[in-house]
Amino acid sequence: MTIRFFTDTRILLASFFHRVVRAWGWFVLQFVGLSVLVLSGLAWTRISEKHWIQVVLTLAIPILIAAGFLFLQAGTIRSFLRPLAADPLPRAGSIRCG
Repeated sequence: MTIRFFTDTRILLASFFHRVVRAWGWFVLQFVGLSVLVLSGLAWTRISEKHWIQVVLTLAIPILIAAGFLFLQAGTIRSFLRPLAADPLPRAGSIRCG
């Protein structure tokens, strides 16, 4: 029982690290993108509202920032959970407990 647990854990960890290596570009893009979005959120608070276009920007920028956050999160998760092409490791769903 204990040996099977360690074998299954090793398989799960190997699969996890294989997926992280495959999706590293999305992780880097998410880190950089989130930094840019946070900085644009800070810049958004500096916009004055003297003209109608500035009011429109004040309303649109938070929506665009939220859409950017969602896009980055969805892309990273999709890339991480995408099935591996030639997966030499068994999938986590095929491991039975007990």
